[in-house]
Amino acid sequence: AAEMGGTVRALPLPPPGAGSSSSSGARAGGNGSSRRGERAADEVSPGGGKRRPEELLTRECIAAVLSRAGHLVLAEKLLRRSLQACEQAVAAGQPCAGLSVAYCNLASILSASSRHAEVEVVLRRGLEAYPGALDAANPEVVELAVALARAMQARGKLVESEALFRRILEKAQAVHGEGAETASTLMAL
Repeated sequence: AAEMGGTVRALPLPPPGAGSSSSSGARAGGNGSSRRGERAADEVSPGGGKRRPEELLTRECIAAVLSRAGHLVLAEKLLRRSLQACEQAVAAGQPCAGLSVAYCNLASILSASSRHAEVEVVLRRGLEAYPGALDAANPEVVELAVALARAMQARGKLVESEALFRRILEKAQAVHGEGAETASTLMAL
C-alpha cells in the first residue's frame, strides 16, 4: 500500500498466477522459504503491543514487495497480521486507515495462489467491517464490493455477481446522481 494525499491506496499486485512459481522452491514460500523474508515479516512490529498506523502501512508495503518478488506465503502472513491488528483496533472503536486496502491486497494474494474460495470469504469479511457503508457509497467499500462481485463472477456465481454490481451502481446513483462520481463507479464495474 502507498499513502497518497492522505488516503491509502493499494499498490498493484501481480496478476493471478504471476510469481507463484519459480525454479527455486523459496519463491512460493514452500519448503525453502526465504529466511531473510521471514525475518523482515517478524521484525516489522517488535514487542507485539499496540501498532501505530505507519507500522501497519509498513507491513502492507513490505507485503506488496514480497508478493511482487513471488514470496506469496510470506506476503499473506504479513497481511493477515496487519488485518488482525486493524480488526482489533476497529473492535476497540479506533479507526484503521487502509483496512479495505489490506482486505483487497490479501484477496489478490490468495487469488494469485489460486485460492479463489478464500478470496470471496476475505472480501465478504472486509465488507462486514463497514456495516451500512455501501449504502453511503463509501469509496473504500465500493472498491471491496466491486472486488467481491468480480470474485463471484470468476467463480461462476453470475446471478449473485450481477445483483451486487447492480446494487453498487444503484447506491452510487442514489448518493451522487448521474454525475462524475457515478460515472467513475460505473467505469470500475
